[in-house]
Parts: sequence; structure tokens; C-alpha cells
Amino acid sequence: MKIECTHFGQTVTVLLNNTPYEYILKENGIEFSALPVLDTNYRVLKYSSHYAICLPCREDNEKVFIFDQIPDDLDLDLLIEDVNQQMNHHADPIQMKSKAKILIIEAERWAYRQSEKNTAYRLSVKPPISGDKLAQKCAVYIRSQYGYHKDLMETMDHADVDPDFWKALLKYM
Repeated sequence: MKIECTHFGQTVTVLLNNTPYEYILKENGIEFSALPVLDTNYRVLKYSSHYAICLPCREDNEKVFIFDQIPDDLDLDLLIEDVNQQMNHHADPIQMKSKAKILIIEAERWAYRQSEKNTAYRLSVKPPISGDKLAQKCAVYIRSQYGYHKDLMETMDHADVDPDFWKALLKYM
């Protein structure tokens, strides 16, 4: 079985094999190397100008994801998840989040955890903090944990960030 999907604009070919992909490559005289990616769920190979993620599934079968370039976010787990969603649920390919969005998501998690420690948030349905106070806490976290300051933040793509929140965040950077 061969299926083509897309991840961050890149074609990913999926094969379902009943033989380990390394054996198939070797039988066809294709040199490959096992990349030093240690994951208990899959193996990563490089051959010619391709990469392959070999994901064992059902007894003797394995699903192989073949692509030409490592995703810009370096997240192979997300590649697998995205392609599986497309195959199993006919979902659209996901869009890569901007660096600004990723930083904000992480900073919000931290801010919510900090607020939970100080409030009875667990009993409420409202977020423990929001608006300017959340933007302020996120700015502190992003500066202290990742070293980003206002000038660097302003250079980042942030099209997927709420414009009002972005403005508030920059105010506290």
C-alpha cells in the first residue's frame, strides 16, 4: 500500500510493509544509515536524498514515512501524527505554528500553573489569569527562560497570534 500526504507543504509517502524497510533497501542495493534518533516507537533512516521513519505496527507490519527534508520544526512525532490524521480521518494537513506562537503557548502553560498554585482555579471554569496580566507573565517567562527581548520578538512572524495579545506582550517585553 502506498499513500501520499503532506506535512508543512512537503510530500510524505507512506508505505505499509510486512518486511523491515532496512531489508527492502538492502535487497535493492540501496545504501542507508540508521540515524542516531533514539525513540522506542520508531527508527529513522537516511538513504539517497530521502529520510524514512519506520514505525512498527500490527505484528509483522510496519508503516514507513518517506520524505526528502526534515521538517523545519524538527518534530518527527508531529509529522507522524499529522500524516496519520490525514490517512485515518481525512483531515487537512496541519499548519506549522510560528516561533512566537510556540513561545506564547509554553509561557501561558507556565503562567496558568503558577496561578493555580495561588488560587482555587481548579474549582473554577475561568482561566486563572488573562489579558494584560497574562501578557505580563508570559513576557517575563519568555525573557527569563528563552532570552528573547522586545527587539527579537518584533522580528518574529506572529500571524497566528491574537493581535491584541501580541501588542500587550510586546508592551511588557
